[in-house]
Amino acid sequence: MISRLNLKDHIDKITKWIDQRSLSISIMIGLATLLWMFANMYYNDLAAVGNRVIKQTAKGLGVVGFWCAVAAFAYYGCREAYVYGRKKSTFIKQHQSWFSFTLLVLRRMHIWFGVLVFAFIIDHGYLMWSVEKNGALNLPMQTGFIAAAFLGVLALLGICIRRYPAATKFRFAHRFFAFLFFAGCLIHLVVIK
Repeated sequence: MISRLNLKDHIDKITKWIDQRSLSISIMIGLATLLWMFANMYYNDLAAVGNRVIKQTAKGLGVVGFWCAVAAFAYYGCREAYVYGRKKSTFIKQHQSWFSFTLLVLRRMHIWFGVLVFAFIIDHGYLMWSVEKNGALNLPMQTGFIAAAFLGVLALLGICIRRYPAATKFRFAHRFFAFLFFAGCLIHLVVIK
């Protein structure tokens, strides 16, 4: 029991630290992504690696980006389940403190996961674009661009929510574009397979 409380305290401290520094962490990740892309363009390092390795790396980045999106979405899914289930479910009533703590951690990590999604997907797209011959826009590239466009709007809406927290229209639009992004990702995955 004591070790569980210590773990809970450590998780609380770490996620609070991340939440308080989400802007600076986001800027650092964004700058690192841009610097990496510009360095690759300037030095043309990718040609030495080979297309097979680049595609494997790009696919791995896409998969990690997708799972970060699932982790970011977990906050919304768990919160909705908690809000609707706490009045009807005896299990949720009995474990309300655990659910509340989990939601707190997911809320604090939501922006962090969103920033990671954006960085990984940008890197994924950049690498896949670099191995395409003559910049051809095939169907997988088109569906990837559509999903990335939804992600871009999703990120802008997330920034609007931070800036204007009382404006519920941004929250509704953010959720709507999150569903569009996931639909775009699923279509992109179906087209690739």
